[in-house]
Formats: sequence, structure tokens, C-alpha cells
Amino acid sequence: MGTVRKCKKLPNEFVLEKHTVFESVFAFTENITLVSYAQKTNKTLVLRSTMHNKEKINTEGKEKKPQMILDYNASQPRAQ
Repeated sequence: MGTVRKCKKLPNEFVLEKHTVFESVFAFTENITLVSYAQKTNKTLVLRSTMHNKEKINTEGKEKKPQMILDYNASQPRAQ
């Protein structure tokens, strides 16, 4: 599981201008799942994962973050 850099070629559905705030767009292959999540206007995060294979979105709170992002954030060490 990890982030995808902006310089990588992505499908047209992942283009920043097409997202509204807190919208998630998923793409699936046999082994990999991509999610594009609009955190703010003009700020999109793209993650890829081999652990996830469903469009699971946390509906608690207004942000509606995909489970992939919550799992990624939980796996990152906290700065002290």
C-alpha cells in the first residue's frame, strides 16, 4: 500500500479537475486497487493497494474517507 506520484500516467477518471471535495474514485485490476480521493479543492490523493479489493468508504464524519486511506494513515509512524 502506498501513494502514487503525480508524474505517473493515470486514467482520465483520476484527473484532478473532475473531482468534487470528499469524492472517491476507484479503479481495479486483478491484483491492484487504486483510489483517488479529493481532500480539498485542487488537492487529490492517489493510493494503490494490493490488500484492498472493495469500494469501502467510512461514512462517519463529513469527509467520507476510503478505508484504504484510513489503513494507510494508521500504518505510518507518528512524528514526535
